[in-house]
Formats: sequence, C-alpha cells, structure tokens
Amino acid sequence: MAGEYWKSEAGLRAVELRENAIAYMRNSLDYPRFQFGPAQWSNFLRIPELGQIRLSYEERTLPELPKLKSSLGSIASKSLPVEQAVELLQEITGVGRNLATKLLAMCQPDKFVVVNGPVERALGAFGYKVEPGPDITGIGYRAVSGGLNEIH
Repeated sequence: MAGEYWKSEAGLRAVELRENAIAYMRNSLDYPRFQFGPAQWSNFLRIPELGQIRLSYEERTLPELPKLKSSLGSIASKSLPVEQAVELLQEITGVGRNLATKLLAMCQPDKFVVVNGPVERALGAFGYKVEPGPDITGIGYRAVSGGLNEIH
C-alpha cells in the first residue's frame, strides 16, 4: 500500500513538498557548514514539514548549539553509522527522538527517516514496531529506517 501511495499523484506531490522543505531547512541551518546562530535555530524549529517540534526545550538547547553544530557536521560528512548518528544527537539537551530524526533526514534524506508519533502510528498499521517514548536507540532506529527504506 505504501509503495503504491508513493507512486500516486498525491505521493509524488508529498515528496516534492518535503524536498522543498528540506532545502529550506538546510538553508536555515547553513548546511553543510552549520554556521547558524540562535535565530536560525529558532527558525528551523518552526518549520512544520518532517514533523512539528515542541518548542519547550528551545532555550535549553541554545547553550549546546556548538556541540549540535559539530555533531551535524559529522553526520553531514556521512562518516557516522546510523546508530551512532541518532544517539549522538540525542545526547544534546532538548534533542529527543523527533528532533534528532528530523535533523538526520534533513542532512541525508536518502539514508535517514523521521520517526515521530504519526510515523510510529503508520508503521504500526503495517506491522512495524517502534520503540515508544521520547528517545530511540541506535539499534531501534536502524530497524525502523531499514524497514522504511524497503517500503519506499
């Protein structure tokens, strides 16, 4: 069913919208240099595509922007395994499963997938299990991303 959706007019349009949003996200965070500041980070958090992010941790994340930028640079260079990438981002205050996977998908949309509540429910309808809670382990993320890449 998912494969047929992605081939449909609605599925093709959804892909186009997300590709445009990824370009906007990358521009906001100065991909791949990641020389962004608090205002650009705030802008990124408010981009609804690939999942809306709760803003309650925004202020707590600001002191860790240097660490976040360094982590994103490592991820964008494609040098980290999937498991390590998702766990590296979640070590940063205010970055949980939803935000970490959104950042990963922005950096490498062909390799990484977003995992959030709506995706979790959709996967559940197809028989895939996703770790519940605000974080996801690297092993759990590899299992989910591998399954979604097979569907797509």
